[in-house]
Amino acid sequence: MIAANALLQQHQLEDALLALLDVWRTSREPRVANLIDLVSARVASTQPLPGKSVSARDDAWRALAKQKQSADLPRLFAALWPKQWRDARPLLDLLDRFPDDPRLAAMLVRTASDPPYTSSASQAFFKLVFEKIGKLGDRRGLEVLATLRDPLALGAIAAIARRAVGAVDEGALAAAEAYFAGDVARGRADAERGDALLAAIHAAPDDDAPRAVYADWLVERGDRRGELIALQLADGDTRERERELLRDHGRSWAGDLGKAFDADGLVFERGFLAGGSLRAKDATYLEDPAARLVTTIHCSESPDITIPLLRHLPSLRKLSTSAATAAALATHDQPSSITELATWLPYDLNDASVGAALARCAALPALRKLRIYSDSADAVRWLLDAPILDRLEQLELSGNAVMRDIVAALLGRPSALRTVAFDRRSWSATLTRATPNDPFDACRLETGVRQAAYLTHDLDAMLDALPSTLARIDFDLGEHRLDAERRALIAPALARFANATIVLPTEETVKVEEADALVLSIELSGRGLLDREHLQAIWALLAEAGQTYDALVVGSGKALKPLGDDPLARLGTWAANAKTDEVTLRRTTRRDRALISAHRPDNRYSSPTSRRTKIDLVVRNGDSGIPAWFVRLLKLAQANWAACEVPNVDRAFVHFDRKPIPLCWLSLVTPDIAARYPIDKVAGDGVSLVRDGDVTMLVTAPTPAEVTPARLALVAERLRALGGI
Repeated sequence: MIAANALLQQHQLEDALLALLDVWRTSREPRVANLIDLVSARVASTQPLPGKSVSARDDAWRALAKQKQSADLPRLFAALWPKQWRDARPLLDLLDRFPDDPRLAAMLVRTASDPPYTSSASQAFFKLVFEKIGKLGDRRGLEVLATLRDPLALGAIAAIARRAVGAVDEGALAAAEAYFAGDVARGRADAERGDALLAAIHAAPDDDAPRAVYADWLVERGDRRGELIALQLADGDTRERERELLRDHGRSWAGDLGKAFDADGLVFERGFLAGGSLRAKDATYLEDPAARLVTTIHCSESPDITIPLLRHLPSLRKLSTSAATAAALATHDQPSSITELATWLPYDLNDASVGAALARCAALPALRKLRIYSDSADAVRWLLDAPILDRLEQLELSGNAVMRDIVAALLGRPSALRTVAFDRRSWSATLTRATPNDPFDACRLETGVRQAAYLTHDLDAMLDALPSTLARIDFDLGEHRLDAERRALIAPALARFANATIVLPTEETVKVEEADALVLSIELSGRGLLDREHLQAIWALLAEAGQTYDALVVGSGKALKPLGDDPLARLGTWAANAKTDEVTLRRTTRRDRALISAHRPDNRYSSPTSRRTKIDLVVRNGDSGIPAWFVRLLKLAQANWAACEVPNVDRAFVHFDRKPIPLCWLSLVTPDIAARYPIDKVAGDGVSLVRDGDVTMLVTAPTPAEVTPARLALVAERLRALGGI
């Protein structure tokens, strides 16, 4: 310690850092670790890693880490962690090769307390993180580790506690600390300034001015949270950048308050955590001053748990909760400032007190928007004469039943409602009027179906629930359009609206070619096909199927990379890259898509028989059967299983020889799989077997009656025509 202090007094900070690290490794004294942080802040490089692409920056990170220079650690920390935990494992291994360093321990504690990965599989990564924390023995992390609920943290705490703190020359240590007295004082003053700015925000949750000041203060210090606050205050077209910032830093910015909510779905407003799905059953985390900024929560717990928690959320405006809690809140002795309430009513609701409480909402004087989920019209009949309608501005009824009588009664009585919305399965309708008590004169109909064949399902019933006096009906069909045949199907229902202007999307609104085409999702598991020796063959098979591609996406990225004039050469370059795990071929003006994976022998997480090929086959000639090119693809992939389905619909129409068969999915099973597993026992309700030689096909349909002998015979005939696999 004496030598380290001497180097500091001579302003030889780089050498002093190395000397202090030696002292810490023999003593594990927390005060020495604090000095290391101070010296590191002065000498560490802040230059970003070179490279224009993620791959290039990753290579630069690895090259820098292999040099094992202590001064480079902060620079390496700034570029952690990758999106996938499996990619983080080798980076952790490289950091593990550095000599023991308290900065590494502090970084790992931050990683453990604000985990970048939340899947159950990522526990393998965090097990190594906690083991390394325990080995490093930095006692400064004990307080944070003690707050974690992860059992792995207990092992790290025990390992740190077993390590004794060695003696350090007190005089030299005090002199070194005095050297940084100015830094410590400035840091303390800066922290106090930040605390004061935060306190001003907590004291005035609705005021944007303190948030703007805090954003400027953060930006001056290079803190990206300042950027998020500024973006959300501006409320411009910046959603993509906001999502990027929250994906990388959201859990950290949520702080201790974030532990009261599910990690997925955290809501940020004006730069701060504003709510999410509440999982806490006590007020431990809600006592944080930041809870004053929470405006939106979802909580399904019972009233005796939920209502006491709400007392810690004075700015709460939007609540989604159970019927029992909503009713209890509506009649509570302490009025609430909630402006939006959503609840779900069970089909067999027999408790009249729930309807009576919601009909008045006496303890919710600020309520202006009510959303009710229910599959039963009877469960919401109390709405017909509900006093709450005199002050509600928006009402939403959501469920599978179109409550025609309910809607008609609501629209026929005076109320303050400006908007009434309801839905039925794949369609939703929003009715609006210019002023309260006037007739509803406009309606917007919106669908979420993915297949154009299902556009008109339930539409007649939805139109039947609308008032015939509407002046305008706008249809939002997404990427779809109504062709002449489908227009004719709904023409009788539209005839009710004799005085309405009906706006249907024209063909120009279709975003891609063949929006109405049937798409079969074909997926097979077997040998990885992202291999240069297979590319020519798979490209030819896809071309034979009528699929064409002009771009690709690498891995889980989003950027489209053009294939250029020589697509096979371009694709081969990525296939030769050992880091490329999979690519997705795309056609930018059509719906053609194919995902092909690689098997890398040096990848411990990859199995030779677990790589997938997934093709979105657009049926263009009316024949969507399993043709010879698909059989050859199965052989090329050495497939152990294959499946064919029409995604995102209740029932798939798979065509064999142009004859439609309604099925959910088909699965081709190879002989070795059939021998190892009791395939016969799989057959049951809705599942039937077709066998032809060594080939077994599982056929699944919504009900047993859907798989008729005639249809099974047709499947067997098609298999025989293919000649087996």
